Amino acid sequence: MSVFSSLRSSLASLHSFLLATQEEPGLWRPTRRTHLLHLGVAVFLFVFAYFFTELPREPVAVGLTVLACVALPVFSVMPVAGLLLGIVATWAASSVEHDTGIVATLAVWSVISVLIARGCPRWLVYCFAYLVAVPVVWAAARQGQWVNGFIWIVLVGIPCVVLGELLRRQRDRARENARDRRRALVRQRRLVASELHDTVARDLTYAVMTAEQLKFAHPEDDGLVRGLDAVIEPVRTAVGQLRRSLQDMATVDNDDAVLLSSVTSPRPITSVLADARRVLEARGASLEVEGTELFESEGVLTPGTQHLLLRVINELIDNATKYTSVDGRVRIAVEINGNALECMVTNPVDVNSSKDVVLSSGIGLEGARRRVETLGGELVTNQGGGRWAVTFTVPVRGAWQNA
Repeated sequence: MSVFSSLRSSLASLHSFLLATQEEPGLWRPTRRTHLLHLGVAVFLFVFAYFFTELPREPVAVGLTVLACVALPVFSVMPVAGLLLGIVATWAASSVEHDTGIVATLAVWSVISVLIARGCPRWLVYCFAYLVAVPVVWAAARQGQWVNGFIWIVLVGIPCVVLGELLRRQRDRARENARDRRRALVRQRRLVASELHDTVARDLTYAVMTAEQLKFAHPEDDGLVRGLDAVIEPVRTAVGQLRRSLQDMATVDNDDAVLLSSVTSPRPITSVLADARRVLEARGASLEVEGTELFESEGVLTPGTQHLLLRVINELIDNATKYTSVDGRVRIAVEINGNALECMVTNPVDVNSSKDVVLSSGIGLEGARRRVETLGGELVTNQGGGRWAVTFTVPVRGAWQNA
């Protein structure tokens, strides 16, 4: 009873594996050409057994040989049924008193070879191989020629296993190469999305805001207003399309390693602050900064940490510049507290105005959060009482202590 229980559980495992291979797109699946190839091999085995071996021309011997050969094409289409058919044919050919020839008991090794090549778990495959090898050796020993049983396994079984392993290795390598290419493509797309968001989308957003502020500052100049309207609308449309495309590109995968790679260097903090002051002053708002020189201090941050944090603070300043209410004040405070760098960016927001979905995609803030988390820190946002606050903390190690 335990043998049949083990066989049943093994077949269940095989069935689950085969279902998984059908559902996972990266795994190899047999095609019609493969099925025809298996059918051709089965026909070749039967012709070889019938015409070139001493197969008795008896119904039992011929029938079991046909059954053993048919197991291969059946396995190609219905793996569990084909494997069971091959095992039954092998055991039956080894158990009957008649001489059934060698193919009836050895054809099932072709099924074992295909199982290995398809990537079935090895422990399962070799359990079936054991079930196939035992009756062959047992039948040979019953005739007093048990050595012949081992010889046939060495001559037929082992080459089939080696062939299956070679095919399996080749397919595993092909699947691994395909996965590497997909991962590289995903990282490349995310890197492009990050770079475009931090450069082109940001610059176009600043251009739209500057043009709108200039328009509101000179409403009496009809020519200027018409010219700015002709520029603002196409640029706003282009920014909206670009940000939607970047959202699609950025949500393909969640590979944080992309955040550690950047094609272009981040803008200097002084340049970002100068642009922010210019835009805010045109709106009647102001900018107050404290400690931002720490972001460019060689004694505080390593080059890699400095690179990522400059991108984070640039994104936070850009967001504050876009959403600060008229006559408001943006405040940026940075300090070293123990072994951590702490930064807070706050700005008042107009609670009655809605967020400009064209000039905002949410990619920047999410990218800033993940960059901070990549460095082992934490970024927290808080909105209430007409103010928006973003704080983040990043651990820094020892270089600043020696300064």
